[in-house]
This record gives sequence, structure tokens and C-alpha cells, in this order.
Amino acid sequence: MKEHSFEWVLNYSFEITFFVKSVFKFTNKFQIRYQGAVILLIKEYEYSITNKWFRNGLIRCMDESPGDQAGHTLDRIMNAKEEARRKWDEERENFERSRRNHEVKMIDMEKSEVIRREKEIREMQEAHFKKKLEEYKIGHKVEEEKLEDELVKEEDKLSEVKASLEKKEWKASKSLKPHVPQLLLHIQKTSILLFQF
Repeated sequence: MKEHSFEWVLNYSFEITFFVKSVFKFTNKFQIRYQGAVILLIKEYEYSITNKWFRNGLIRCMDESPGDQAGHTLDRIMNAKEEARRKWDEERENFERSRRNHEVKMIDMEKSEVIRREKEIREMQEAHFKKKLEEYKIGHKVEEEKLEDELVKEEDKLSEVKASLEKKEWKASKSLKPHVPQLLLHIQKTSILLFQF
């Protein structure tokens, strides 16, 4: 049979009082003000109560000495304290675990944010370099076109100068043909004189 503590019986004091009043047929003058009085009445007169479970529970509670009840109370307090400590330890472990998980998640988020920002910076730098290269090419192309224009002008001048020089040489060669023998004689005389010294 299941044993019940003194407090368990006291929790059902209203039912006990009603049961005892109905069995013993108390008058209105007799009022039970303390739940323990029911237990004492039952033990003192040892009336036959039809419900054995109820009677055994009450008598078992009465057999306990006040020291035992204090011990049970102390045990209950210690058990409650241990239970509270165990729950607190579990809650603390759960909190620590969730805090660690949160920190790991935050670190992962920060790493992904760093990677994302590094990627953005690389893309911005590449776009900047491409823009600068295009600007350099455009600026360089303008300078190249200017240089090519100047080169074409210089080549045109050179071709004009060459053409005028060829005309002058051709005119000069026509005008010098009759005087060529005299020029050759003059060159021979000067070369002979040079060899003599």
C-alpha cells in the first residue's frame, strides 16, 4: 500500500472533516478547527471506517513522531534545495551552451561579413582600375592621334623638301654639264699640288 505523508493528509482535510462528521454524526456545537484533531479522534476511538486506504493513511501519519515529521520536512527542504540547484545548474548549462552557440553564430556572421566586404572592396578596386585604364587609354589615344597628325605633317614636309631638293639637283645637274670638264681639270691640279707638299 502506498504511504502518504502528513502533509498529504492535511491537504485533504476538508474531505476528512466531512467524512468524520458524516460517520460520527457530530452536532453543530462540535467544530473541528484543527486538521490534526480528526486524526487524534480516529486514533483515540478507533472507529471502524469503511475505507481501509483512508484509515491506513491517517493512522500511518499518526504513528510518525514529530521528530520524524521534522526529518521529513528537512529531507523535503534538502530535496527541494537539491532539485532547485540541479535545475539551476541545468539552466546555467543551457544558458552557457546557448551563449556559446550564439557567439559561434556571431563569429560566423562576422567572418561572412568580412568576406563579403573584402569581395566588395576587390570589385570596387577592379572597377576603379578598369575606369582608370579606360581613361588612360582615351587620354593616350588623344595624344597618339595628335602625335600621328604631327608625324603626318612632318612626313608631308619631308616629302616636299625632298621633292624640292630633287628639283634643285636636277636643275643644278643640267646647268653644270657644260662646265664639268673644267671642274675636273681644276680638281686634278689641286690634288697634284697636294701630293707635292
